[in-house]
Formats: sequence, C-alpha cells, structure tokens
Amino acid sequence: MNKPNDELEHSGQELYELNKESIPDMNDQEYFDYKIKGKGITSKDLLEIEFPEPNWIIKELIPEGLTLFCGRPKIGKSWLALQIAADISVGKLVIGKYESEPIQVLYLALEDTQRRLQKRFRTIKGSGSDNLCFYTDWARGSPGIAHLRKRLETKQFEHTKLIVVDTLARFLPQCDMNDYSQIYPLVADIKSIADKHSCAIVCLHHTRKSNADDFIDTVSGSNAFAGASDTILVLQRTRGEADGFLKAAGRDIDEQEIALSLEKDKGWAVLGEGVEYRMSRERRDIVKILADADGPLGVNEITAMTGRDYGSVRLMLSRMVKDFEIARIGRGQYEAIR
Repeated sequence: MNKPNDELEHSGQELYELNKESIPDMNDQEYFDYKIKGKGITSKDLLEIEFPEPNWIIKELIPEGLTLFCGRPKIGKSWLALQIAADISVGKLVIGKYESEPIQVLYLALEDTQRRLQKRFRTIKGSGSDNLCFYTDWARGSPGIAHLRKRLETKQFEHTKLIVVDTLARFLPQCDMNDYSQIYPLVADIKSIADKHSCAIVCLHHTRKSNADDFIDTVSGSNAFAGASDTILVLQRTRGEADGFLKAAGRDIDEQEIALSLEKDKGWAVLGEGVEYRMSRERRDIVKILADADGPLGVNEITAMTGRDYGSVRLMLSRMVKDFEIARIGRGQYEAIR
C-alpha cells in the first residue's frame, strides 16, 4: 500500500499553515485569494475604482451583455429586431429616435428564408451593408454556442458588437424550456460570450399565454431565462392594433416603457414615453366617446365603453375637465366641448 501524501496527514488548518510558510511574503487575504484562484476586494477599494461606461448598442436601452427580447408570436418582434440591426449596421437613427454608429452585426434568422429576409429588408427600407451578415442556418445547442465563440475570436469578426438570435427556441431545440437545470448553463454560456467580447447578444423569445402583473413574469419557460439575462425587453401589442409598447428592465438600465407604432411598409417607429402616450391615447378615446354620444354621459357609462378601471377613468375625467378638454355638466355628467 502506498504511503499517503504528507499533506493528507494534516488537518485543514495545519495544512493551511504548512503551505503558507512556503510563501512568507503574503498576508492571509492574499494567500487565500491565491489558493482559490480568485481575488476579493474591500468596499474602500471598490469605491475608488473608476469603471468605464458599458458599451451601448442603443443608449440607455440595450447595453453589452445578454438581452432577452420577448413577445407573443406574430406581433412584430422579428420586424423590430431586424430594424434595429439594419439601422445600427449603417449608423442610422434607430427606429426614428436613437443615435448610433456603424458596427458589425451578426443576425441568426433561424425561422426565416433568404427570400423572406429580402422582402422584409426592402419593406423597412434597409440599406445594404457589409457590416450586417445573415445566417438562416446555424448549428444548434452547445455546438452553435461554440460557433459563436469561435467567430468572435477570428480577426475578421472580432469587432462584432451585436448578435441577434431569432429565436432562442430554434437555437436550443433539444432543451426543455421549463427545466432550470438544462436552461441556465446554456443561457449563462451565451452570456459569457457577450461579457468576454463586450458585445450585445439579443435573443428573441416568447412570452406566456397568460398575463402577469410584472412583465418579467410573462417570459415563457424557466426563470433561468430572466435570471441569466442582463436586460429584459418585452414587446406588447394587441393583435390588429398599430400601437405597441416596449417594456424594458435590466442590470444597467432603468425600468422604462416606450410607445411604438407599427406602420405598414415602414416598420416600427417610436411615439414617445409609454406612460405619457398611454395617457394621451386614453384621453383621445374619452373625447371621441363623448363627441359621438347623443348627450352627457356618467362615469359608469364611460368606464364601460372604455373597458378601463372605474377609479382611473374617474381621475382622468377630473384632470381633463381642469385641462378644458371636456366639460362637466351637473353632478357626475360629462360632455365634449363643442
């Protein structure tokens, strides 16, 4: 029987002291960091570091890292992602609002054909550029992730700053989307590529069929998707309506909501801040209801016709009277100003 290694004859503390004696110039903290191959930092040192700003693909909306872009099927996610990629690749004003500089973009359109891509690209008036490269076929799962890593390590593509994966379900086809243990390592692996190369990887994904109070809870599948992502974008639009709302939250951005309009033969355009636009739209709806009515209407009638909450409608009516948008007639009766 072989004689056990000398280190195995010592307790953990004795082993620590024994090994530390061989590196006498290290204090306890430095030696511990050396052993675990890591490095701790004190709060004092942390506060003294000046970190650079993250690389922004879209300022205050899409930073470097992993972005999960979600929405229900066929509401315009792919159109919006394509527009963003097309505009950024040539440095155009992104969706009519955000300034950009030309960057290399890789777009994995895994649910499309080249013919469909061409039609959509022409519809949104995209400008041809060598900066934007499409793939309609790409390795899936772990091999696909490895291909992404290898591409960014080549000299020609090392400056790629935006990667769009449409969709994540096509990119990870053999996974149980509800299994945290399966999903998290793969999504974390994708994120590690973005972190290493200071680029943004935007993965398109679906939302659940049911609604939720918190828009992040609408992300379909395991919580691993939201947990591993740096930024969450959720596009909401009622089918048949032109207007939609893009909700956003993340580690490097403030929670926000942007109102968008989907215009035929043009694509998406920013209308303004979501809360302000939503309020102005509600006001327009109320003005139209009162203008079309045969006489004054009460709060209950207006609430039923708008399909909104009684309390919010009552508050909105009061504000609209003060702003001289409508008139109050008697107690709790309202009419349009003619």
